[in-house]
Amino acid sequence: MKLRRTLLLCLALSTMAITAQAYADTTDQWAAKARQLLEEGSSYSALREGERVFHESEARGDELGLASGYCIVGEVSLSQRNYEQAADNFRQALLILTTKFKNEKARTSYTYYNYTRALGKLTDNAAKKQAIDGWEKYLEEWKAELKADRQPTESLNEDYIRLKLAKADYLIATDQPEAALALMQEAEAMKTAKTKAFDRQMAEHYTKYYKATGNLTKALEANKQCRQYDIEKNDSAAMIDDLETEASLLMMSGRKREAAVVFGQLNRDKDALTRSETSRMLKEMYQYYQVDERIAEENQKAERTRALMLNLLILSLCIVALALVFAALSRRKMVNRLRKSTDELAAANQSLEQANKQALLSAEMKESFIRHVSHEVRTPLNIISGFTQVLSTPNLNTRPEERQRMVEQIDAATKNITNIMRNLKELADMEKIDEIDHSISVGCNALCETAAQQSGVKENIDFRFSIDSHFPEDLVIETNDKAVVDILRELIANAQKFTKKGTITLSCGQDTPSKVWFAVTDDGERIPRQEAERIFEVFVKLNDFDIGIGGGLAVCRSLAQRLGGRLWLDTDYKEGNRFILELNI
Repeated sequence: MKLRRTLLLCLALSTMAITAQAYADTTDQWAAKARQLLEEGSSYSALREGERVFHESEARGDELGLASGYCIVGEVSLSQRNYEQAADNFRQALLILTTKFKNEKARTSYTYYNYTRALGKLTDNAAKKQAIDGWEKYLEEWKAELKADRQPTESLNEDYIRLKLAKADYLIATDQPEAALALMQEAEAMKTAKTKAFDRQMAEHYTKYYKATGNLTKALEANKQCRQYDIEKNDSAAMIDDLETEASLLMMSGRKREAAVVFGQLNRDKDALTRSETSRMLKEMYQYYQVDERIAEENQKAERTRALMLNLLILSLCIVALALVFAALSRRKMVNRLRKSTDELAAANQSLEQANKQALLSAEMKESFIRHVSHEVRTPLNIISGFTQVLSTPNLNTRPEERQRMVEQIDAATKNITNIMRNLKELADMEKIDEIDHSISVGCNALCETAAQQSGVKENIDFRFSIDSHFPEDLVIETNDKAVVDILRELIANAQKFTKKGTITLSCGQDTPSKVWFAVTDDGERIPRQEAERIFEVFVKLNDFDIGIGGGLAVCRSLAQRLGGRLWLDTDYKEGNRFILELNI
């Protein structure tokens, strides 16, 4: 008997150890996946993986997994420039690592590094000084342990370089540039062939040092080195930071004209990067945004299932009680039915819990959707604000053509805001309006003239525009004139956007007694045949750096379908692009 108990205990302990190891491996896989998503630019997918690690670890009481989750969420927040949230997550991770996991030294040191970065961005010098002191003490203890075990301490070089640069950053921020320079020189002396990655950080710190000491020429040279490193790495966000620093240094040097040029490039790069990130993020969020109705239905279904399962449970209990009285054989049968009902109830509870989690996730995605659309609006506002400030600078010596270019960019930014608002409203209407009244009698030629006038293409000197109508002057159809004009105007606007210079033609005709057609043709760059259907999907842009949120063609096709017609790209046309709208008479 004792031997049997011992074997069972050993088996249980082995199973627990295997399960714990399997869970630890799974947690590490989630963490690796989150960091890979972050490197690929999918910050919100990375954030969800980090929160998944956090919640699963919290449910299982795995504190090392909790620390890993805090670190992942902190790194995502740092990449999104949410420095306060990043600092809070790294602080929580350090609290766990320094008190309960003494052997996780490399992870702890790197977390200290990220924590000081976040505090530096918040300009919380007191908290940063406290963090640096704790980090330095931690590295000294680690170094002492290595020496006691007679192990080489060169493995700590990278950690000490990071520490010295963090201390130098703090000293510059607290008006101690010469002490900072000494630390920077010590860090540079510690560099080896394996630590070349710190060259960019060194250049950034020299930029700050020369700026603090008033040597703006050398500060600009050091910032130029930063930009060269970022160009080699193709780090768009870092290159924008470099441009901001360059513009600030030029303004401090009194070189306002050069600063204005850099500000112009900065705003263009910011606009392109923001559009790219927003388009990718909106596309990602849109997939999650569509789950609301399904989650609501699953919640209702789960509630009904739960009520049904409870009733079945009560009924089963009564049947079991009666069965115990009348027959032992019936008792076994009823017990089996009870077990089955209990399993179904547990499955229903699990489904309800999952649905609730999805509802919370959907709410977060809605909030993020609103925040990033507002950021898309803020980008052209920044352009307007920046050039307005430049134009209002007293005694600004600029050529008339430069002033005119700034005014044109302000006007273009204003139109971008208007187009974004109109596209968002049209996307919202596309979801809630099923049918459009198309019983309005209107002339076909009048529709073409109105669309051309509203698009502004006739006033654009860069294009040769013409209307090629094959309709009789008195041909009238029953449709919705506003919806048709909106479709044609959007198609003409797209042709202007993607055709730098050339010819745009709005043609129309009638091939059958029951149908009419309108076509917008341009001689710009052809859309690939394989993309002919994908361009009509919501938030799809063939070039992420193009202006807009990628919703125009999706709205046009939706309007065409609700008018009882259809809209498509003519892939047989070889001289450019031709979009065809077909409507019933």
